[in-house]
Amino acid sequence: FTAKGSFKGYYEDFKTKLSIHSEEGILNTDVDYKNSKDQGIAIEARLQSDQFLMGKLLDIQDVFGHIAMDLNMNASGTDLSTLKIDVDGFFSSVDFMEYPYQRIAVNGWYQKDSIKGTIRVGDKNLMMGADVALNLSQGPLLKAQMNIKYADPVKLHLVSSDNFRITTVADLLMEGFDPDSMSGKLILNNTVLYFDDRKYPVQHVELLKSHDEQDLIEIHSDYADARMEGKFNITETGDLLAGLFDHYYHVDDHTSDSVIRPQQQAAINIEVKDGILVEEQLIPGLYLSPGTNLHAQIDYSSNELAVMMNSELIEYSGNSLNGNKFVLNTGKDVLTYDYSVNRIVLKDSTAEDKRVFGIDNFRLNGSVENDSLAWGIYWQNMDSLLKNSAVIEGCLTYDTGVSVLRIRNTEVYINDTLWQVEQGNSVVMDTAAIHINNLVLHGAQSRMSISGEFPESNSDTLNVSFNDWNLSHFDIVTKMYGFDLNGQINGVVEVTRPFTNLTFETDLKIKNLYFNRQYMGTATLQSKWNNASKSVFIDSDIIREGSSGQGRVFSAIGYYYPFREEENFDLKIDFNRLKIKTIEPFFIEYVSNIEGVASGNFKLTGTPESPQLVGMVDMKRAAMVVNYLNTKYSFSNAVIFEPDRINFNELVIYDTLGNNANIKGYLTHNHFKNSVFDVRLSTDKLLFFNTTRRMNDLYYGTAVTSGDLLLTGDANNLKLKIEVSTLDGTKVNLPLDYVVEISDKDYIVFIHPEDSVDVAFMQEEELPLDQTEEENQLSYDINLKMDINPKASITIFVPNDLGKIESKGRGVLTTNFNSDGEFSISGDYTVDNGLFNLRIANLVNKRFELVKGGRISWSGDPYLANLNIKGVYRLKTNISSLGIMIDSTSDYKNKVIVECYVVLTNQLNNPNMRFELRLPDLDPDLQRAVFAEIDTTNPAMLNQQVMSLLVLGSFSASNASNITLSSSYYTVITNQLSKMLSRISDDFDIGINYKPGDQVSQEEFEFALSTQLFNDRLSVAGNVGMTYDRVQRNASNIVGDVDISYKLTEDGRWVLKAYNHSNVNSWYNYSNYDKVSPYTQGVGVGYTKEFNNLAELFKRTRPRKKDKRNSESIKNEEDEEL
Repeated sequence: FTAKGSFKGYYEDFKTKLSIHSEEGILNTDVDYKNSKDQGIAIEARLQSDQFLMGKLLDIQDVFGHIAMDLNMNASGTDLSTLKIDVDGFFSSVDFMEYPYQRIAVNGWYQKDSIKGTIRVGDKNLMMGADVALNLSQGPLLKAQMNIKYADPVKLHLVSSDNFRITTVADLLMEGFDPDSMSGKLILNNTVLYFDDRKYPVQHVELLKSHDEQDLIEIHSDYADARMEGKFNITETGDLLAGLFDHYYHVDDHTSDSVIRPQQQAAINIEVKDGILVEEQLIPGLYLSPGTNLHAQIDYSSNELAVMMNSELIEYSGNSLNGNKFVLNTGKDVLTYDYSVNRIVLKDSTAEDKRVFGIDNFRLNGSVENDSLAWGIYWQNMDSLLKNSAVIEGCLTYDTGVSVLRIRNTEVYINDTLWQVEQGNSVVMDTAAIHINNLVLHGAQSRMSISGEFPESNSDTLNVSFNDWNLSHFDIVTKMYGFDLNGQINGVVEVTRPFTNLTFETDLKIKNLYFNRQYMGTATLQSKWNNASKSVFIDSDIIREGSSGQGRVFSAIGYYYPFREEENFDLKIDFNRLKIKTIEPFFIEYVSNIEGVASGNFKLTGTPESPQLVGMVDMKRAAMVVNYLNTKYSFSNAVIFEPDRINFNELVIYDTLGNNANIKGYLTHNHFKNSVFDVRLSTDKLLFFNTTRRMNDLYYGTAVTSGDLLLTGDANNLKLKIEVSTLDGTKVNLPLDYVVEISDKDYIVFIHPEDSVDVAFMQEEELPLDQTEEENQLSYDINLKMDINPKASITIFVPNDLGKIESKGRGVLTTNFNSDGEFSISGDYTVDNGLFNLRIANLVNKRFELVKGGRISWSGDPYLANLNIKGVYRLKTNISSLGIMIDSTSDYKNKVIVECYVVLTNQLNNPNMRFELRLPDLDPDLQRAVFAEIDTTNPAMLNQQVMSLLVLGSFSASNASNITLSSSYYTVITNQLSKMLSRISDDFDIGINYKPGDQVSQEEFEFALSTQLFNDRLSVAGNVGMTYDRVQRNASNIVGDVDISYKLTEDGRWVLKAYNHSNVNSWYNYSNYDKVSPYTQGVGVGYTKEFNNLAELFKRTRPRKKDKRNSESIKNEEDEEL
């Protein structure tokens, strides 16, 4: 440091300037001092610094570092009682506890032992304002009000959590600064704790401490309440507890029983209200059910302790403990404990595995005295047909730095098999090593023994020997890592530590080895330490015996160099006809039912952190089911492994229908990390997916397509681009009939990614609550472009339980969905033909034939598609119920054809539905008479008539005299019977209609049938019926209609039609049955073409043969280039 300055004036009245320089900043001071007998002293001072190393100047570099500030201070008074100091300034930067705080404004004053001031901090990791008052004459007494808009204690170097932030409003009242004697209260309101993207709101937290005749500490919050009351010093609690336990069993060398114990006592009560914060952040994986409580009474002077804990449920790392109770007591220099659990579930059932592994009536108890701990573990499963129980007892003793663990008595039954540990065992633990003596576990025919020293130095060796040990005993461990081992192992494993690294020497043989439930054969595992080359020689193989003899299915031979910095591996691996199904558990989330065998060889080099694998795998008769698509694909190809990529060249897959696809591409990687896919699939016809609604709520069904699929991206961020055209057999369902998924979530507020974190918190914007995605979690983005033609059938379930639309048509739809749950559809779909199954509660269930030309348009949100679809339902009824009187005959009661139209418009998630009526074959005069009775401009009246036609099969009566109740009953019954018959087969629509006769009208019976054959190219529809006159007691001739149409071309533009219609159905000929021909027949050819202008009408739609050949050759050339 160097300093220079100036001094002007006298000692009672002067001005001085001082500048202190260093290599890392400057400190400037400007002081104006006056002192008079009447007014006392008056000081005006200004301090300025630019990154000055204040901590070095004051010799407190561990607290303060560089400071950049501009402070003004005024002081006046005749003595300390009248002294007043005002401070106002700004710290642009302050290094405090190794963090550079930015933008701190301070303002305050001192007078009569009182300090008041305000602090405002605008740092990017701390945004707060505080009003502080400190009275030094009363204890001292501190009052503070703080509004913390945003604080990141991790970045401020206050805590060492992963990612923790907080916002809160705090009120503090504190008397004294000694933690033991102080009293005070801290209240936090509207607190929000942030851990990564998880948010935990805490409405109210109150911390109270008092120090009177009794010491009291209380904490109340939304998550837990705690209370500690008695006579104690909080700073000594940890040491006193250690000393208390040390009285019974050695805990700390620094504690001594001869020390006089202080007269301190405490009563502790803790109750958990909500365990989510502990489970997700404080102790990840630990869940404590609400109501979990702990009560404790402590008397340090007499070394007495009483603890009781109760919890309905405790979960940790997937294990659940139900009905927990813990009791600890002391008396007569003996500490006793007892912990009991009603049921421990170590493995619960899953969708794939229904097995449950658990322990009932678990109990752990014992006693502690004179540095000796006697313990016992017990359980008894009562609801099992097989015996499962345990008695395990032992002791742990301590004497002059040596702890000895002994298991004295074991009687453990697992599924009726007795397991025991032989007596005479011990585990000796001292500061130098852990010595294991005669630790032998045996059950049934299996036996495992452990002896030796756990390797801590070159001379330590730990021996583990197996005698007919069944590998399935390790299932509880191996299944946690996704694989299952079975077989009988014999041999020895020696664990040593030459040159500080653990190494294993093995001589093992495994008979009847099963890996993931697949028989492998007999395995030999041998490894030997070579001291000369500082390597482990490995020679292992698996021999399988079959009907044709023995064969080696796996072998690995080579060296492992544990002390090399590079090239630790030098292994040659060969395998022959190895069952691919063995790897299924590792990919069970993606594929299942894996079949086939694999042969090949690898050369393994590199290090454990950066392995390098070169070789090939040749798969024969391989097959698997892709779970997401529910499709099975088979293949027989080779996959080449290069140092930095895996090649899938000329890979051909087949579906269950005999179709195939070609796969070309590769997977690049950096020592099997940072993998990137570049794979293309091309097909002329392939079963793409075959799912049910239970498998996929977005869409399901069967899709047979042609086109291309491109897979790119890394293993954690996959991108799938699909461009396909639908083929015969495609039936896709869009289940848009549920409401929950489309409800608005107004509590989510989206922020721009470029916004800084401090702005987001200053504006108090909320973060999404459920975004708990980790960095390594799989994400994907799928883009599907589908060219739909009339070969494909699409079913859309209409919301509000109105039924479903079954349609065939054409259009181009682009679908996007990703792992974030975003799902969108864009494009237009035009209806060619189909059905709308209208369902209104249990009242109406009718199939409306879709009118060609209807349209569904999507522009993003799949639920906000725009509808414009019309369907028609045809039926025969009479118009007599409308009260129309034509003449004295009964002709007006004869049946006519009525067409009921339903029109769906507006958005798909909330469609508008209206009805229309038409009478195509009715005389114009009678039509006018009918519509004179039915006001089609009145929606209510029109809906009433349509509902009557759909439910009762007749028009709604205008007066009660026209209602025929028996006819209506029969109509409802025959409608239900028709619906039941149509459910027998999806290929046929069956209808039955019956109307009883009376003195005026005739009894009628009608049967209708329609179907489509030959991939829906041939349509047949017809009906047959007869009438019976009860008055004349004679039956009329059987009459019927038949319509047949055949699509001459696949697109349906050319159609051959033929029909046979009964003239009895004609209004004019009904009463003149004997005067005209009973039937009318016809045959014809129809052609349909859509066009926007006359030019398109005459434009050629098919390419010339020459052009077609040229285009095909170009496409083949492009495929070869790819």
